Amino acid sequence: RRTSCAWCLCPIDPIDLPAGYFWSNMHTFALLAAFMHVLFFFIETVIWGTAVANKIFKMNKEKSDIVKVFAQNQGFYNLFLALGVVYGVYSPKVAGECGDHIVVFCMRCMVAAALALLGTGGMKMKVGALAQGVFPALALYSASYQ
Repeated sequence: RRTSCAWCLCPIDPIDLPAGYFWSNMHTFALLAAFMHVLFFFIETVIWGTAVANKIFKMNKEKSDIVKVFAQNQGFYNLFLALGVVYGVYSPKVAGECGDHIVVFCMRCMVAAALALLGTGGMKMKVGALAQGVFPALALYSASYQ
């Protein structure tokens, strides 16, 4: 019984998916990007305001208290992007071409966010933009050669 993916409407056959599924460099880089984004979530949400987080973001306690709500919101954005990647790679109902569509979408969002950070923060944000965008960019590059 063929059906369509709810995400991208590509045809999928949930029964036969594992047989047609293969691992690629895109998946490896995408999962590294997801790991980085879970780490960003942890820093921006769980440990925000601590000495460690303040050192990473080069701010004092007063400044971190002012932007705490924004940092937590950003942290959850990062977590949701990471969850999208993991879902696209590992969910047995979407693994395969449809899952790859989800992964590519999340990678494009991560790269776009890195470029936005670089565009709005200038060169002082280049380390953050690189940390945020290198693995997703490598995943997209790898996807173009699958």
